[in-house]
Amino acid sequence: MGWLPSACHKRALGGFTLAELLICIAILGVIAVFTIPKIITTQQNQSYTAFVKESTSILTGAYTKANFDGIVTSSTKLTDLTPYMNYVQLKTIGTIDDIYRFATLSCSSTSPCIKLHNGSTLFFTSNAFGGTGASNALYYKIDPDGVVTDGTTNGPGKSLALFLYYSGKITDYGNINPGTTDSVVPFGYNPSPAYTPPWFSGW
Repeated sequence: MGWLPSACHKRALGGFTLAELLICIAILGVIAVFTIPKIITTQQNQSYTAFVKESTSILTGAYTKANFDGIVTSSTKLTDLTPYMNYVQLKTIGTIDDIYRFATLSCSSTSPCIKLHNGSTLFFTSNAFGGTGASNALYYKIDPDGVVTDGTTNGPGKSLALFLYYSGKITDYGNINPGTTDSVVPFGYNPSPAYTPPWFSGW
């Protein structure tokens, strides 16, 4: 470093001044303000999606067992599958988040909420398959954290709408087959990606 001017040489050996350190801390603070919330949101979204996949696996397993026992018919409802599921609690009272663009859901005796071990909650409608064709499905919802997050129509932790087909396939509302039907909606559901919450990253 002999080629540096003596003032710069002393400056290099002297390190940072207090003002420079404060500026560096301020810059790091600004970066943290913009990046940390995004990191937290990303991790939360990944957790929610993982809960959906785990819950889907539980329901698919229950349906497979029920089908093996020969109890699955056109009049089968989701509540008929609960004896084949491993869950924490079946709630007939309480409130969870509804799907995106709607506020909340109330658990009832006809549409109970099934709390799972991962903390998520399934909302079972009272609809039956209404048939045994490829388009017949059971409509249900899953709240990834099992609680009302903020009660708004577009807040975090909104439920995801899903369909369990008579074939055993499960898909989200945005990717259902056109003409999907059940015992309550015989004229068919239409794919509605607008109901899919932002946290869901797909299968």
